[in-house]
Amino acid sequence: MSFAPAQYYIYGSGPFANRTVSRSTIEDRSLFPKQIWLLSPGTQISFPWTVIKSDTGYVFQSRGASIGEDEEAVVAIINERWNTYIDWTVEPVQNDEDIYRIRTQDGKYWTIEEERGRAGNRIVLRNSGEGVQDFRIVRINTDLTEEEYEYAYHRTNHREHRGSGKGLDADPQSRFGYGKRQKTFCS
Repeated sequence: MSFAPAQYYIYGSGPFANRTVSRSTIEDRSLFPKQIWLLSPGTQISFPWTVIKSDTGYVFQSRGASIGEDEEAVVAIINERWNTYIDWTVEPVQNDEDIYRIRTQDGKYWTIEEERGRAGNRIVLRNSGEGVQDFRIVRINTDLTEEEYEYAYHRTNHREHRGSGKGLDADPQSRFGYGKRQKTFCS
């Protein structure tokens, strides 16, 4: 089973179905890791997750920050000098199409904590079978690799058709534009 590098929404399952998994809508501005939550019912959030394939699993990102672990809590790593992100393993749950379990390489699973906090239920790391560990992961209909390729292709293609082949210095529209603009005033 493999995920394409794309954007996804993550939801709880079972008694927590239709609740979004995300960072809190209200956070401090420090560089400390930010807790990942199963948000309270009724919280409308539109921040998709980015999932990127790595050599040993998947890197999850929430609002640009990679996801890691801090004191057995699943957190967004804002400053990678203090903590490092984790390559997560994603396991499909049998007989369910969009339901998965996410775990570390040493077997600790994302788990929805029973006790509700300020923004909802915390997502923590626990051993297999200790609480609700199934999540519904739904892909958004965009593919990051296709978008990135299309953007790069159009820029490269545009320059090749000019025929200069001399790089940015010979390009009439360099990083500063087409040259000096005329100042025209009402006359």
